[in-house]
This record gives sequence, C-alpha cells and structure tokens, in this order.
Amino acid sequence: MIPNVPTQVGAVLDELDRLNLTSSTMVVLHSDHGYSLGEHGEWQKFSNFEHGTRVPLIIRVPWLPQAAGVRTSAQAELVDIFPTLNDALDVRYDPAREGGTLDGESLMPVLKDPTFGGKNYSISQYPRCPVDRAVPWKSNVCEFVDRSLIPFMGYTIRTADWRFTQWLEWNGALLRPDWDKPVANELYSHKDDDGYDFNKFENVNQNETYPEVVTELRQILRQVVGNFTRLY
Repeated sequence: MIPNVPTQVGAVLDELDRLNLTSSTMVVLHSDHGYSLGEHGEWQKFSNFEHGTRVPLIIRVPWLPQAAGVRTSAQAELVDIFPTLNDALDVRYDPAREGGTLDGESLMPVLKDPTFGGKNYSISQYPRCPVDRAVPWKSNVCEFVDRSLIPFMGYTIRTADWRFTQWLEWNGALLRPDWDKPVANELYSHKDDDGYDFNKFENVNQNETYPEVVTELRQILRQVVGNFTRLY
C-alpha cells in the first residue's frame, strides 16, 4: 500500500529534525491544482472555478519567524515558487545565462511582512475539448488531446474581489489563443470571500452586470498572457 501524503511529508520533516537541519532548511508544500468534491456539481479538476485553480501553499522559512504560522490573503501563483526560493536563498537568476526570463515573482516581500498586500492578481488556464461544440460544457476533457488540436482555451484572472474568465478559440498551429475569437466570458464576485465556502461563490455569472469590470480585467488578462514565455 502506498503511504499517504501527510505521512510522507512528516517523514521528510522528521528527517530534517534527525539531521539537525530544520532551523536552516526552507520548506515549501503545494499541490499542482485544486480538486472539486461536488462543489458546483464538479468532480476532480476540469474547470477554471476557484476550487479547481486554488491550491494549498505553505512556505516555512526558519530565519523569518514573523511569517511562522501566519495566514495571508495575498495573491500567489505556482510560478512564483522558483523566484521565491532563489530570493530566500540569495541565488541570483541570470536570464541571459539561463536562457529566458521568469513568469513568476518572488513572494519574499509577503514572507518578510505578512501584512504586505503582494501582487494584484493571479492567473490560471484550462482547456476545453468538447465532443460536441454545441454543448461545450459537456464531455470536454482534453487529457489525451494533443495541444495543437485543442479547440478552446480558458484564461482566468483572480483579484481580491473578482474572478474573470475568458474562453477563446485556440490556434493550435501557433499554440496561442486567438484574442479576436472570444467564445464566452465569466465574471464572479469574491467580495467578503474568506476562502472557506467554495459553494457560496461563483454561482451567478455577472458578466453583463459589471461590463466595466470585465473590460478592465480582460485588458489585464490579455496583456499578462501575451507576456508569458510559455502559453501551454
């Protein structure tokens, strides 16, 4: 039988204790994506909803005691982990030598001061490969579809108060979204969201109610995605 994840994490931390490395070792724990357990009638991770894109992220830096046991609402992305490790360990990343720039940014400012607001948004994406394009919300898993054959890509931006998702036709030849061929928009309010009740939010698409918010977030989304070094 394969031991469960908490057991394995505990084994790693126990080994750090045994080697007397706990006080000098930075530890980062995260998952690769969220997981639906019935919220919004979803199962597993097949959407850009909050419960699909949000992940556990725990960072322990022993030499920053002010961050110990502190929970923050600052926005973060998994692409921020590598820059954060570099920053915390004082390792300089040279884009010229390494062959490219990084999409993420260091979370060290938040770790040094948990009250710091951090970045203004986080970005995620998820494709759709419907068997029938007339009903794109059904049977749309892209798990075994070559990325050049994906028909639609959804990009989502999460701010402190909103989640905006835009679905676009995907250009498989260029491996890029076609911003001139939008398929659908989703806008959900997250005002007063404390992160504990996924079913309470993202139930009503407010895309037509707040067009000014859609315009603002769509512009940011397009600019940020356009600057990504890798889109899929």
